[in-house]
Amino acid sequence: MISSMTLLQAMADSTAEGGVLFASEKIYTVLAVVLVVFGVLIYTLVSNDRKASRLEQEMDQLEK
Repeated sequence: MISSMTLLQAMADSTAEGGVLFASEKIYTVLAVVLVVFGVLIYTLVSNDRKASRLEQEMDQLEK
């Protein structure tokens, strides 16, 4: 019971100082995951744009 009270008090202290995520350094994990997801999204968009441009050029050549 004492250990759970100590844990709750530590969480309350860390929340007052900047949050549980920041205090336990999990914020860096969250940030890394967000950056990876954002990077994959950008890569997918750029890749699809290049493929669409290539297909548009092929269609233009076939019409001529």
